[in-house]
Amino acid sequence: MNQKKFLAGIGFLFILSLAIGGVSIHFKNQNTEKPDIEIGIPQSEAEKNQPEITPEQEEEASLPVAEEEPEEKIDEIDAKQLKEALNKKDESLCHDISSKNLRGKCFDGISLTKALELSDKKICEKITDKSTKEYCIDQILLQEALVKKQYSNCDQIKNDSLKKQCTDISDKHFAVAAEGLDDCEKIKNENIKSECVVRFKMRDKLFNEGACDEIKDANIKKKCEDKLLLKQAEEKTDIALCTQITNNSDQELCKKNIRQKQQTNWAKEAAEKGDAKNCAVILDKELRQKCIDKANYQAMRTYKDISYCEKIEKSELKSACLQEEPKINLFWLLRAEKEKKSSHCKMITDPKLIDKCNKLFNK
Repeated sequence: MNQKKFLAGIGFLFILSLAIGGVSIHFKNQNTEKPDIEIGIPQSEAEKNQPEITPEQEEEASLPVAEEEPEEKIDEIDAKQLKEALNKKDESLCHDISSKNLRGKCFDGISLTKALELSDKKICEKITDKSTKEYCIDQILLQEALVKKQYSNCDQIKNDSLKKQCTDISDKHFAVAAEGLDDCEKIKNENIKSECVVRFKMRDKLFNEGACDEIKDANIKKKCEDKLLLKQAEEKTDIALCTQITNNSDQELCKKNIRQKQQTNWAKEAAEKGDAKNCAVILDKELRQKCIDKANYQAMRTYKDISYCEKIEKSELKSACLQEEPKINLFWLLRAEKEKKSSHCKMITDPKLIDKCNKLFNK
């Protein structure tokens, strides 16, 4: 769904209620079935005192609120005529609505829908209700900012919620395009600004002790210091430094990175020494098995013992290990002959070479 259709859909969702403001429906014939739409039911005091909206309701909260008007009795025909006119976006159907007030708002609703679909502020000017007209223009200004990157539009938006939405998107754009700290300072949203500042600080080769001292904003400075601690902890593989980080997510990331680095180092050390027992401290199952396989391969080369190959799980490495068997058999045969030790014959796996080795000792 493209941006224009989405905005038009938003407009239509509230037109049925907004179009007649505070007007309540009272049918002339009380026995007539109620139409399948509900229009402009006035708010009770309890409804007016609802708690603050959630972020998910922010866009809905930005919709204009029509001023409350005296109740007007309208019949079922007007209600159905309004729904049909708005569904078909046909202004000619509005003429058949008997209520003057409802008829005017029918025209406003259709103009709003068309304006959002076509992204045309001129059509918004046809709307007679002030709040609906402002909403229409604000939505198109926001749409132009998002699609055409006309971020100067944000300053023209009157609705606070839509203005913030626009400036936040504008700030994110400028943060990505920023070429230095001076560009970061132009960003209005403090969170986005801090991310921009810290990003450039971290790029600096001199991002070390004292790098954040010149930052005046306390929040940005603290974020910078957290990133500096994260960097230092990873460089020193010191998980104790992670506990000094104030931001919970950064602290957890620090601990995770240090643990992973520690385990990688342990795996490397165990593999180099050919000590598979030391792999047991590694928590990650896949990394632990890699450690065991590499340690056994190294043990085979160190101790010239082909039996270590059978302990390797990875087929490629196991195959490479077993290819060393002829060299190892020859190594023990020559060593047995040189050192006059019959015990070396036990390290040979080839039957023919075992016989040859044993004959050296008249066995």
